[in-house]
Amino acid sequence: PAVATIWAEDGHIFLSDALLAGPLRPLAAPYAGYLILLPRVISGIVSLFPIGWASGLLAVSAALVVSALSAHVFVASRELFVTSWARSVLAAMVLLLPAAGWESLNNVTNLQWSLILPALLGLLVPTAAGVAVGAVVVFIGVTTSPVTLLFLPLAVHRLLRLPARG
Repeated sequence: PAVATIWAEDGHIFLSDALLAGPLRPLAAPYAGYLILLPRVISGIVSLFPIGWASGLLAVSAALVVSALSAHVFVASRELFVTSWARSVLAAMVLLLPAAGWESLNNVTNLQWSLILPALLGLLVPTAAGVAVGAVVVFIGVTTSPVTLLFLPLAVHRLLRLPARG
């Protein structure tokens, strides 16, 4: 059913804005007082395709983003967990997102909830590659989900603990 329907805000807000104003103009437009960037980027891309493809493209895009976030959690958590079993469980939490329920899966509006754990992990990974990927995930998280702003004290703490470069 996810590829045959368009979730509420996916179509009513994000896709319609992209169809009416073009794929780029709505990127900085707030919704409900928040900059929800990732759904707007995806909707902008989807707006370039035939409208009949929109429901499938939105659902598949959301599923791909959640899968990529889960893979990020699995790879990045190797610095925090020794066993692949623990890393797999953590990554599965992103895929399954128990609080979302079936009605919230595969829509771009609710990607904000899938970004919370990967954004937190992005602030905890100590390796250089992990910091680079983590920074991208945190940026996407902060510009999509206002909840990730709760991690700001952790980000400031990590920044203040960086070793001095001489």
